[in-house]
Amino acid sequence: MEKILIPGVHFEDVPGQAKVKQLLQQIFENQRLAHAYLFSGNEGCGKLALATAFAAAILCESKTGKPCDQCKSCLLFKAGNHPNLFFVFPHPKSAKENEKQQVLQTIKTAPFQLRLPWNNPQISIEAIRQLRRELSLKTFDRQSRVIVIIDAHKMTQEATNAVLKVLEEPPERTHFLLLSAERESLLLTIISRCQIISLGILTDDEIEQELHKQSTIDDTTARLVARLSSGNLRRAFQLLEAGASELKEVAVEILRSSFKKHFELAIYGNEIAGKYERTQLKEILESLMLWLRDAFLISNLAWDEAQVGLTNLDEKEKLQKFSENFPGFQYNAALKEVETSIRMLERYVQPAVILIVLMRKLRKFAVKP
Repeated sequence: MEKILIPGVHFEDVPGQAKVKQLLQQIFENQRLAHAYLFSGNEGCGKLALATAFAAAILCESKTGKPCDQCKSCLLFKAGNHPNLFFVFPHPKSAKENEKQQVLQTIKTAPFQLRLPWNNPQISIEAIRQLRRELSLKTFDRQSRVIVIIDAHKMTQEATNAVLKVLEEPPERTHFLLLSAERESLLLTIISRCQIISLGILTDDEIEQELHKQSTIDDTTARLVARLSSGNLRRAFQLLEAGASELKEVAVEILRSSFKKHFELAIYGNEIAGKYERTQLKEILESLMLWLRDAFLISNLAWDEAQVGLTNLDEKEKLQKFSENFPGFQYNAALKEVETSIRMLERYVQPAVILIVLMRKLRKFAVKP
């Protein structure tokens, strides 16, 4: 298989999470490296990226908390084939080897863009048994060994019990890094055997900076994607891939179509519902909420004040025109109605019905002078 080059294995390569980075660095400075850690936090906040950087620091022969990039261990790590580093992730028994290798490559090279190609995969007892066989062998060069368990809350009951037994009597020089966005789903006995590393959500600015670092998007798109992602950098990359600008245009068209005749409105609602998947429709409505909030700011604040909080700076003329044409628009009621529509999408109500009802209500919220 082609070598996997890991571009960033330092804490500073991971966006945000300054306090967590400081804590991880202090672990080395105080020489208090535990045998098990639980990285807990929402999706896309950097658990996998930080755990990978932490693993690099553990395996580095310098033991300073900062990979030296020169020792044998660091070179093996960056080449993506360190024999003392193991990743365990959810996958079905029927998963093909090439699929698992592709996931492994993404884990090592682009952790924020990880997307498992299977529906509701779990970590099976077979995966843990295979891991235990690896743990029974001596470590490479008698150095430390790191096990990263991704989505630990997706372990089956048998797998959970097997991991618990290992944590109760961990092999020498072996460190477990469990990652979970659903800490409450883990057994208390598992949690009690781990040191908790709690991550917060990323800020819009941190996500914008990372998007600019890894892509060539313009400032407006970066701002829109960052605010739509709600602190989830993984979701930000997915939105970028899906075409956030296109979704925003659809959102504005939904608002514009609300003022058409009822039969035209219904035709458009059915067309959009048939064209986009439910998750995309949700993102379209979230984009609509941001657009309406921008229109509210322009309607109620001077431009110098309003532009500070605007998401859609490139839509200035359209926003001003809307606020002038509908000075009595009921923004609060409209935003609540869009939120209700999003909840209905999550409850699997028919999308066409949701959109048609929403557009009819948006029409009522516009009161011309």
